[in-house]
Amino acid sequence: MVARVANQLHRNLEITGTLLGDLATGSTTINNVVVLPAYIEMRVALVKALAPYPDARRAVASVLHRIESKAADAIKVNAERGFAHASH
Repeated sequence: MVARVANQLHRNLEITGTLLGDLATGSTTINNVVVLPAYIEMRVALVKALAPYPDARRAVASVLHRIESKAADAIKVNAERGFAHASH
């Protein structure tokens, strides 16, 4: 019984680590540039550069928000799929 509980705890930690991206299985590929530090840096610089042009800044912010929302939804769906597969 103790061995079964320990095994399940280990499996739960493994699943959690995989979902958080802490464990690498095989090669790692990032398909979503929105989570890359370079993208975040570029986004901040772009919005700052547009500060003197409020209309352009709002338009760019709107487009970025739309793109990032789609990316966030995709990340959420992929995480849910991974969790669903891991729990079977």
